[in-house]
Amino acid sequence: MNMFKPSVLTLLMLSTPLTAGSTMPDKKLPPVEKILKRPQAANPQVVVVPTPDGRKGGVLSVWSVINKKGRVDGAVCRDKSAGTALCKAALAQKRPKRYKPAQTCSDQTDANGEVRSVCQNVPSYAEHIYLLYGENDNYEGGLYRRMTIPYPPAAWENGYEGEVILGGVVSPEGKLESIKVIKRSGSNMLDNAARKGAMGGIFLPNVKDGKPVWMKFRMPITFHLQDLDVQN
Repeated sequence: MNMFKPSVLTLLMLSTPLTAGSTMPDKKLPPVEKILKRPQAANPQVVVVPTPDGRKGGVLSVWSVINKKGRVDGAVCRDKSAGTALCKAALAQKRPKRYKPAQTCSDQTDANGEVRSVCQNVPSYAEHIYLLYGENDNYEGGLYRRMTIPYPPAAWENGYEGEVILGGVVSPEGKLESIKVIKRSGSNMLDNAARKGAMGGIFLPNVKDGKPVWMKFRMPITFHLQDLDVQN
């Protein structure tokens, strides 16, 4: 996995379209393109639950659509390919009804010429990633979504490159319990950047014979200077 220098951690969303399913069908919710432009009110949460009927499960993402006051207007199942039954099962799960309102701030000059930071509440969204498993399911977990890790500026300036291999453990509940460097790159800056970045990743456990189980993984992260999108 090649890592390069972005301004923020990049999350690459699944390419499946938004479904029509919603917890509030009588309330018109914005299209997926507009939801994606909103800030996230909270970090994505992983939820591991059985399917209601014991049938084959899957992995899908549900977005809570949040208004300026922090109230949830409804929720949508993003992953149409998962099927209507799984979408309904995910939408039926309990989620927070309120969040701390998201804000955007900007510097503005008042009548006295003083610059002040002015903030206002804006619409946002929150994501829950559901791993629904059936009675006979077997699923190989791991990193759910690719991520981009910032290249350490000092390492780039000194021409440091290398591959870091991380090892980690994910609980049956989908929590990253531990992660460590098992092969060093030769640069502590690169090693630390890789571990710190991976700690913000979203991981899923294995499912074996219809039961979520602990999952161990190895993840290589390669820093290449020629891959940098240098920002001055």
